Amino acid sequence: MFAHFYDAKLNELSSQIKGLLDSDNEIFEEVKATLIGAFYSISMALQHGYTDDLHKGISDDYLTNIVNNYKDLHDEKWKAGYYFNSGLYRLSAAYHRALKIYTNSIESRDHVSKLLKKAKEMGRETDVTNLDIIRTQVNFLKHEVFGLTKGERPAIDNVLKSFNELLFILERG
Repeated sequence: MFAHFYDAKLNELSSQIKGLLDSDNEIFEEVKATLIGAFYSISMALQHGYTDDLHKGISDDYLTNIVNNYKDLHDEKWKAGYYFNSGLYRLSAAYHRALKIYTNSIESRDHVSKLLKKAKEMGRETDVTNLDIIRTQVNFLKHEVFGLTKGERPAIDNVLKSFNELLFILERG
């Protein structure tokens, strides 16, 4: 199964996240919970067979079948996509929260772009290439009528790399 290809990466991320859990800093509690939710969702997506092209060709009949059988859903592809999207939302939320900690802007209502500018001004600039891909795609999911069908879904490799970027921020927060 496809998930086995990513087992080593997931095990590595799991170890890094466990290290973060040892932190007694209360300010990280909600971010840690969100990060763990993202990790769980992405790992479940892979276990259910998520692939980068899974979303193509979803028909109304397919969706109707899911609604009709929600109590006993055995559709692994749908579950994989569901978990993947859940992971994207959670990663994006954890990213925004982590940037608030990273820039000492806990009470701020600033958007990510403003927090990144603040980090740069503080001399705390960091590479968030993959996290920005995730954030952009989550904004498509949230705000565009056609969701991600107009944009490109982030590849699973971008998602896994974004965890490393997020952990880097949290370790230095």
